[in-house]
Amino acid sequence: MFSVVIPLYNKSHTIVGTVKSVLAQDLPDFELIIVNDGSTDDGPKKVDNMFSDPRVTLIHQEHQGVSAARNRGVASANSQLIAFLDGDDLWFPAYLTRMKQAVDEFPNAGMYCCAGYVLYPDGSGIVRHSPAHGSKSREVDFFQNPSFFGHTSFTVVRKSHFNLVGGFPVGMEHFEDHTFFHALALETSVVFCPTPLGIVHKGFSGQASNDTSTAHIDHVDKTNAVYGRNAETQDSTFIGYTLHDLRCNILTYLIRRDYAKVRLILDRLDPRLATRLNHFERLIYRIPVFRPAAILWIYGHKCTRRIRRYPRVIRTENLIPHLPPTYAGRVAEPDTTGKS
Repeated sequence: MFSVVIPLYNKSHTIVGTVKSVLAQDLPDFELIIVNDGSTDDGPKKVDNMFSDPRVTLIHQEHQGVSAARNRGVASANSQLIAFLDGDDLWFPAYLTRMKQAVDEFPNAGMYCCAGYVLYPDGSGIVRHSPAHGSKSREVDFFQNPSFFGHTSFTVVRKSHFNLVGGFPVGMEHFEDHTFFHALALETSVVFCPTPLGIVHKGFSGQASNDTSTAHIDHVDKTNAVYGRNAETQDSTFIGYTLHDLRCNILTYLIRRDYAKVRLILDRLDPRLATRLNHFERLIYRIPVFRPAAILWIYGHKCTRRIRRYPRVIRTENLIPHLPPTYAGRVAEPDTTGKS
């Protein structure tokens, strides 16, 4: 059996579709735990009024943030297999079936991910799928590209491994999922199912990820949190990805000529990780006159990763043709009227 955990905070316009996608699963052996994290809209009422399925449990708590909500859901779970889903995302009917197949095939793993789609309001999106991974689940090196392999709504973990790393970090407003999954991937093997099994929505109303005012701080705090607990690791792929991710964060603000944020990132960085950047590199990031060299340096490192042929997400201006016909119409424009 799976325990499905959905954190709910002001998602009245999407939660009904999300719950319906769970109840429509081909595999019926699951419980659905929805944690209402102090919603101020009528999302919890919709769940109460529309779903009488005995597998659905609605828990209420004061607003504490998405990490606390997910942690509460896991603590209440009866299964050792925890499937996470956000309140504005959708699973295809075969999601739990395929994830169970992966669990049965790789019983010693602690984390199972799958391919999927990311959809934006204008119909553009991201395909997290590569033909190079074939059609069968297999163990992967998660840090070749965590953005390709992992997303909260497409990930199942074992409860024992969840508890091992302490769950999601409470109080972190952005990248809390990265912090948890990256830490978990260093503790256990990761299995990836290459079949796209759901849709993630980005850029829609009510999402915490829409607020990017502190993204540079949250990103470096995430980097510090993951690296800090694994600073002694000799996993070269983890270290390589951590530096790549850091450089990409810096590159964003170099391109914008926002040196205040570049310097804040470097000053806030864990000193142990900072020493993994050579002195020349740290110097050119800080000084505007070296901006062309700094940007070229980072793109050089990005090319090095590209040469290694690590898997990449594919961006498309029109995602709709990639989606199953039965889903394309209903997910392109989620209900924002408050009507169920």
